[in-house]
Amino acid sequence: MGAAEPLSGNEADGLSCFRGNDRLDEDINSKCCCVAFSIMVLVTATLIIVCMCFPYPRERDKPIIKHYGQAKFDVSNASLTQFNILSRGDDDGNNNVNNLIGILHYQGIINITATNPSNEAPYTILYDDVEARAYYKKLMFGTMALGSIYVEPNSTTTVIAIFMGKKSIVLGDEVSEIKDNNGTSGVYGIEVKLSVKSNNQWEPHASFLPKNQITCDLKVPLSLCGRDGGAFKRTPCYYN
Repeated sequence: MGAAEPLSGNEADGLSCFRGNDRLDEDINSKCCCVAFSIMVLVTATLIIVCMCFPYPRERDKPIIKHYGQAKFDVSNASLTQFNILSRGDDDGNNNVNNLIGILHYQGIINITATNPSNEAPYTILYDDVEARAYYKKLMFGTMALGSIYVEPNSTTTVIAIFMGKKSIVLGDEVSEIKDNNGTSGVYGIEVKLSVKSNNQWEPHASFLPKNQITCDLKVPLSLCGRDGGAFKRTPCYYN
């Protein structure tokens, strides 16, 4: 076998170019691998940071709450033991005060029940920052914070709202019924409005949701001085 013939100038240049292209391909492949590895590292680091900032819910004293529906509210019992109006002069002993302003004295108990209905998914419902407001003829006369309402699946929770105090009002036709009954008897149209905030720990946007507004239109009897104002009829409430 004879010795290999030396390459001509053009052949040597072609071989050199081919080898250069191989090195270029190797450089490109190496850079692509570096970029892919960098992306994987970045994605992994991002996932770690997200998991640290928003950890998976851990077990607490109460089970994790997932809200798949709304509790049904109604009023099981309600009564007034005081609901009368005195003129401001009668109330403070100064009869020279403008008698167009009166003082509504009120005291009542409202039993509110929240039911987690059986036709909903079997998850516990929690409402936070529950507030009850009492109205008579669109006049708000009492408020009470009820805290949280926690209702397990297929069960009912009862909370008691107690309204007691006095409220300055303008004497007019709207309150003539109270004046006519002289605070001794009667059945009064009381509207109780609930403001509740759903606490769903699984949804990150739950804290930004507005509060639910619930209205209970009641006919509440006044029982005073041994006089029976009548029996209260259980009344369902509705979401506004």
